[in-house]
Amino acid sequence: PNNKHLLIESAGDGGDGSSIVWWNLDTNTQLNATKFSGHVTVEGFIDGGKKVALVSTGTNHGEAQISLKLWDSESGLIESVKVKEIPPFGGDIALASEGNLVALGDADNSVKIWDRAEKKILQTLSGHEELVNVVTFSPDGRLLATGGWDETVRIWDAASGNQLKVLR
Repeated sequence: PNNKHLLIESAGDGGDGSSIVWWNLDTNTQLNATKFSGHVTVEGFIDGGKKVALVSTGTNHGEAQISLKLWDSESGLIESVKVKEIPPFGGDIALASEGNLVALGDADNSVKIWDRAEKKILQTLSGHEELVNVVTFSPDGRLLATGGWDETVRIWDAASGNQLKVLR
């Protein structure tokens, strides 16, 4: 967001994990780096560019799991975000522009919109008939697009939870 930082993500050798490097473009130096045992993708900068949201995928007792992690640029600490109302899930995660709203595709074929600051579910979006495996916010955070194994894409108003369109 500040045109000064870049995150580079790469798969490990032989599929043994992912590495993420945080780079300062002004000084041409590495700020931080970390490695994960599972696959990790960079969701984006949040909190005014001070943190990066990472989505990690892996398994727990044979079940697919997705988790959200926040990486702090100043401390280098990685915090796992726990959503108490949602058990481990295998859908997808997306953050609205500054990361206050998080959309979680859940194993019950719904999408939960979670407020990170208030630590509570604001909306549960129902309509998909199978697992929701893709969620993404519009750049302004007002719309949410979801895709599921039911071969539909649904467009939602993120604030009200109203379904606006279904694409088959």
